[in-house]
Order: sequence, then structure tokens, then C-alpha cells
Amino acid sequence: MQGCAHEVAAMQRLLGSDVEVWADVHEATSIALASTPRWAATEARAFGRADVLVVTRDSGVADAVAAIADLRTVMPDVPVVVGGRVGLDTIDAAIAGSDGAILGSAIKRSAAPDARVDPDVADRFGQALTAARV
Repeated sequence: MQGCAHEVAAMQRLLGSDVEVWADVHEATSIALASTPRWAATEARAFGRADVLVVTRDSGVADAVAAIADLRTVMPDVPVVVGGRVGLDTIDAAIAGSDGAILGSAIKRSAAPDARVDPDVADRFGQALTAARV
């Protein structure tokens, strides 16, 4: 996979869209051949015009939050979210160390691609988020 910043910018102009671009600066299932998350974040903002940066670590939320803390030293005003591996046991850490979290399979009934959201689990995440904001 590779980015398509030019095509996205052209489509935004064509449609007159204000849809945000969220860019992975470290996707959990790939390894960048010649970059670091800092480099990828800089390129995503400067070249890709990313509005929000996404960081995921296979090793979990704690490592993603550590990477986000490092990115904040060079891009303090850019929104950065944890891109995955968030569970009910790590949602507090994800929210404390980022601007949000992407919840995918964590709120679904199974790991199947067409699995539906589990309303009870989604409700528990909502309660955890409410408690974290208090």
C-alpha cells in the first residue's frame, strides 16, 4: 500500500469537500523501509496534508502512547490518535496519552470482517470514556 496525497487533494477540490485526512504514521502490520514515525508524520502533514495522525503498535497501547509523546515534541498542535489494539483495559491510557482512539474489532461481536458492533461492549466503552473525561 502507498499513499495517494495528490489524488486525495484533487478529489477534495473537485468535491469542495472538507473531509479530514487521517494518516497512519506507524501502521501495526507494516514496517517502513526508510523512515521513522517522526519522518512519516512530517511527510503526512507537509506532503499529504493530513489533519490527524494515527499511530498503532503491535506491541500495544503503551508503546503507541510513547510514540505519540515523541511526536508531540515536534508537532505539539497536531491531533494524534491511537489506531488500534485498544481494549476496555487500555482505553484510559489511550485517552490520557492521545487525542482519541480508533475502536474497530474491540467493539464487535467477533473478529469476522462482517461482524456487527456489540451494543453492550460499545456501551462499556462509552462509560469508560465518560469516566475518563470527569
